[in-house]
Amino acid sequence: MQGGNEIEEEYGAYDFSSQPSRIEYTVFNIARNNPEELPDCMNHYQFSCRGCYIENERTCLIARDPYFASYLRYRLEVERSLRKAIQTVLREHGRPMYWDIIADMVKARYPDLEAPKHTIYMVLNTCKADFKNLEPGVYGLPEWETPEA
Repeated sequence: MQGGNEIEEEYGAYDFSSQPSRIEYTVFNIARNNPEELPDCMNHYQFSCRGCYIENERTCLIARDPYFASYLRYRLEVERSLRKAIQTVLREHGRPMYWDIIADMVKARYPDLEAPKHTIYMVLNTCKADFKNLEPGVYGLPEWETPEA
């Protein structure tokens, strides 16, 4: 059995700021609100950590663990596909709809996405750059937002 110092020498000291859930939350928050500001590591397999504002290169789980990086990229791609599907359904319908109806239409039209209703609801609620909550439970595209009188 290895002692604590040997493990630390082999793997480096654990930095509690690099917890996967915090990094995942930060990446998804950026993707949902300012996707153009995603760090290079989420868009490319070859990347530089210089200038990254999420973590430093020595402690970053994305840079140190290719499986975690792949996992995040996969989750981002699934969410992008779901956002595109929701946008397509809304554009084809041409007006805001209740979230439950949007979810039913997305599930019927895009069964390969295998998205539960609560996931579609979460995407509608958290992707502020892509969707607007116009009334309680009613969502539309940002360009449909009615100006206040």
